[in-house]
Amino acid sequence: MLGKVGTIANLLKSMNVEEVVKLADHLVFSKTGQYLDDLQKTILYGTLQGKKYTQIAE
Repeated sequence: MLGKVGTIANLLKSMNVEEVVKLADHLVFSKTGQYLDDLQKTILYGTLQGKKYTQIAE
C-alpha cells in the first residue's frame, strides 16, 4: 500500500492545480454521484495554491 501512496503522490506532484481539481471532481462524482459545486472547487483550488481560507474568501 505504501508503494501506491508514493506513486499517487508523485502523480499529483506532476499535475497542475487545474488537473488536480478536475481529478478530485471526478473522484467525488464516482463515489457520490454529484460533482463538486463552484464553491467547493474554489476552496480546493485556493488550498492547493497554499492560500488560507480568509484569502480564498476575498
